[in-house]
Amino acid sequence: MRLMTCTGCKLAGNCGHAAFLRKALRGYGIRSMKFACALREEIFRPGQAALFTTFVSDEDDEYRRSVTEVTYPGYVLKQMGSKVLGYIKPGAGEVSGEEIPFEPKANGFVKMPLSRVKPDDQRDDADVTACRRCARHIGLGEACERDPHYTPLSQCRAGQCATLAKPTPSQEEVGR
Repeated sequence: MRLMTCTGCKLAGNCGHAAFLRKALRGYGIRSMKFACALREEIFRPGQAALFTTFVSDEDDEYRRSVTEVTYPGYVLKQMGSKVLGYIKPGAGEVSGEEIPFEPKANGFVKMPLSRVKPDDQRDDADVTACRRCARHIGLGEACERDPHYTPLSQCRAGQCATLAKPTPSQEEVGR
């Protein structure tokens, strides 16, 4: 029996709860099941440093094409079942040192299966909390797009966005 909830879980179906369900439902002809599991733990946590493996195709000539497997460093934003939503900085170099820079299609955001994402213990984790107003991930190096005349500074990612705010003209400058 395939337990759909165990996909993407650290325990991978090797817990007492999954064993109990398999034994209790044996003989009913049920092939797969999704349920709410209190023991479920995600493999990746938000902000965790990870290595994302993808493929790059190169055209050798008009009839042949070669495909190269490349691994880029990035950060996990969210795990969604059997997929991982992550962020790879545009232009980041490959881990092995080859000169294949990362070319983003969605501003650096990627969605990959769990099998192509591995934890990276060599780097520290990052803050992936998104700004409430501009939805940018300041901890990943994205620039804030806060409008200083519309958004109060207290509602933005305060410390990081304060340096980007444009100064407002003082009363003396306006009166001249």
